[in-house]
Amino acid sequence: MNGIFRFVCFASVVGWGLAGCGGDSGNKMNGDGGGLDAAAADAAMADTAVPDAQMIDAAPGLPLGANCGVNPSTDAGVDAGTLRCADGLLCCTPCCDGRPAVCTEPTAPNAANIGVGQCPLPDLAVDATRLQAEVGLGPTTFGDGSCSVDEGCTTGPGTRKLLHFSVVTPNLGTSDLHLGSPQNNPRFTFATCHNHYHFAGYALYRLLDGTGQEVLQGRKRAFCLEDFEPQDNPPLGGRTTPRYTCQNQGISMGWIDTYANGLTCQFIDITGVPAGRYTLQVSVNPDRYFEELRYDNNVATATIDIPADFTDPVQPCMGRIEGIQRECGYTNGGTFTCTPGTTVRAGCGARCNVGGATCSGDTIMRICDGATTAGCTWPGLGTNDDCAGGTNCSAVSFTCPTSGQYTVLWAPFETTGTATCNVAHIP
Repeated sequence: MNGIFRFVCFASVVGWGLAGCGGDSGNKMNGDGGGLDAAAADAAMADTAVPDAQMIDAAPGLPLGANCGVNPSTDAGVDAGTLRCADGLLCCTPCCDGRPAVCTEPTAPNAANIGVGQCPLPDLAVDATRLQAEVGLGPTTFGDGSCSVDEGCTTGPGTRKLLHFSVVTPNLGTSDLHLGSPQNNPRFTFATCHNHYHFAGYALYRLLDGTGQEVLQGRKRAFCLEDFEPQDNPPLGGRTTPRYTCQNQGISMGWIDTYANGLTCQFIDITGVPAGRYTLQVSVNPDRYFEELRYDNNVATATIDIPADFTDPVQPCMGRIEGIQRECGYTNGGTFTCTPGTTVRAGCGARCNVGGATCSGDTIMRICDGATTAGCTWPGLGTNDDCAGGTNCSAVSFTCPTSGQYTVLWAPFETTGTATCNVAHIP
């Protein structure tokens, strides 16, 4: 498988290894193998000096810093009551522990009437439309070296029944969410399997039954926060190029952080959950670790009908699932005979070095022992996504089993995609 706007980027950092905002875009890798996100050099810039203080000008209910400009670790003995903001400035708490409050201009009037007169703050939301639209359900087989197993997203290797979905979180607020470098910060964990840092506690996944009771929680709560894609029509505009990456984490105004269906750990393991109707609930910033303009848009839900267990890879998947390790949504491409112990090559696609084979779209292929598909879990006798030659078609070389028979399974890489596969084999 192969507009101008005004923003405040709070950059007063204590113990975060970065002072300022900046960086280049990173990317999230598809599949279970993961990979390095694009490297980025953090662009440092000096913090703005806090104005002389006279009074606190703040409306009730705003996330304000009571001790404006006071850092308890360095300002011991300072009378916090004497540190007040100048006329026209608000005492505002930037994102996250360890950062002192600062005196800041309130958000100016804007056409969308967002946060006017309040502290400039991000506003994280969950895209409910994409959550419901990008759900998939089906079994997947994991090996011992899988990143999903390594990171505890499943209870162990083997075939697991998974609920896949996308989590799309735009920043609709009046300032960037800025975390900066994750190094030497306890809120981040280093994912050795993916070779990058994740922020812990960004989102919470819950599966609820018909009475609203929690059945289970998803194990993934750690994310790399970055400018993954721009919003189509951001209410306050937005920059045209991304700023935040896995090395300089955050989400810009007008941008979205997206964890797409198909990424490692982007699922809930529902193995053993009885068939029935459930609610998938996704909460962003569930512990309110980030200060936001509002919190009433931090939760989205999707209705899920969970079927009985899957028993055969040719059984249809539900919704969108991708990858060669899924255990549903395949087509039986036929059963063939061979001489036990010999090398056989089966495939579809003119560039896959199998005469007479053709395909269209992006295919995947699995070879099963014998004439039945039931119980043929990944990887079977062999599996392939893209064969060599710059094509998305598939071919597998394997040793003919003692049964002298093999069955070819094929499917589109994504269950919602389209593909064709005319199987041929050598010999």
